[in-house]
Amino acid sequence: MEIFQELQESESIVIEGDRRIGKLTFALYILKKKYSNVSLISPLTSNQIAKRIESISQSFIEFNDLADFVDAYSFREDWIDIKNEYGFKYLLQDLEYFIEMNQNEVIIFHRIGNIFEYSDRDLIEYFFTTLLSYGIKYKKKLVFLLGNDVVNYDLISHYLVESIDLYMKMYKQGDLREIEVLFALSPIVDPKYIFESKHKKLFLFTKEKSGYMHKNISLVIIAKDENIKRINKYLLDKPQIELKIIDSIADSLDAILQNPDYLLYFGEDNKINSSICELRTKYNLYTKILYMVNKEFIRVDDRLNLIDKGCVDLLNFNIPIINYVLEISKYIQIHFYKIGIIRNDLKLKTKDEVIDFINYLLKGRILFSIVKIDEKLENIQYLRNYDKYIEFEDYNIIIFVNLLKHELTKIIFSKMDEHFHILKVQDSLDIFYGEKLCID
Repeated sequence: MEIFQELQESESIVIEGDRRIGKLTFALYILKKKYSNVSLISPLTSNQIAKRIESISQSFIEFNDLADFVDAYSFREDWIDIKNEYGFKYLLQDLEYFIEMNQNEVIIFHRIGNIFEYSDRDLIEYFFTTLLSYGIKYKKKLVFLLGNDVVNYDLISHYLVESIDLYMKMYKQGDLREIEVLFALSPIVDPKYIFESKHKKLFLFTKEKSGYMHKNISLVIIAKDENIKRINKYLLDKPQIELKIIDSIADSLDAILQNPDYLLYFGEDNKINSSICELRTKYNLYTKILYMVNKEFIRVDDRLNLIDKGCVDLLNFNIPIINYVLEISKYIQIHFYKIGIIRNDLKLKTKDEVIDFINYLLKGRILFSIVKIDEKLENIQYLRNYDKYIEFEDYNIIIFVNLLKHELTKIIFSKMDEHFHILKVQDSLDIFYGEKLCID
């Protein structure tokens, strides 16, 4: 099975998913197929992690000898106090010593996202860059278990997708768990797997062989703003999503009464109106309604009021587009966007290669922007602090992946203007909806 081959060839691995979805169980299952012992370190107390391992051991036949397979460790009791006072310096020193002296080839970092607070956002890249360098230095395979409910999930996952050899995500599908390989060192023929248990025994199949298929979901979007409609049609018009986009509640009552699985409502003029939420109770619908508003600040009282009236939540649409993608993916429980398919070291040499690459992005409905300048590309090191980009020197093109043109901030443009004159900016939406590609 490909997933085991990738496991052996990869030096850094992420398994991401909801809280208590079974990330640790899955990690132990696949690692036990190839390794005789692993180490695990967790911010949980030694008592808590011992109970967790004991629970897994008693739940599945494969793990009768789990205590012999896993060497479990906990962070020191005062690690939070030390981190708050000194930052990550001493924690990283302790982790380096732990990695260096560890006798096992594989080290699992359990609940790695839980060590960060909101105030640590600027240190996330530094922390993982340093930790990954220790893995390379001491020839250890590092496995990170990441919950998607942690405070800094967006930044952590965004950085790790760029840096990790093998990135997998778990989804809950009833009693089953679906595993999707989002990124691997080698192309994956079967990127989706089903992980399930029967009679206390665990099984892993490719999704195709398991015969299991996603149930299509129905999604209604109510929005008057044409740009919002364009963005959502581009992102969400997928085979597994029955998508309907309409203008207003009055025009769409019939669609709502059909009881769609999900409803995205984009409020008008930044005013919050609870009537859309009340439809759920009034007509006894099971539809999950998410209210979107374009406001810089959302009051807690407004959120609580809409939730009380029947909406799932109130969210801000005025956020980076990639964050919006992550929020909607979490809301509809479908991973519809391949955030990690492009690597920064990609080089395009001919015009045909660029056109093929752009068509590839469009086919996958990946967000991107193209900036055309008036002279050859030189010294663009300052862009490395921003999102993925691909340079195409012969046509003086820079392609920014996961960014729309309104997100190419003044900082990026002002720095570019120090070196080049910008001739044209267009994004995936412009091209998808008919604008001529600017590389001719």
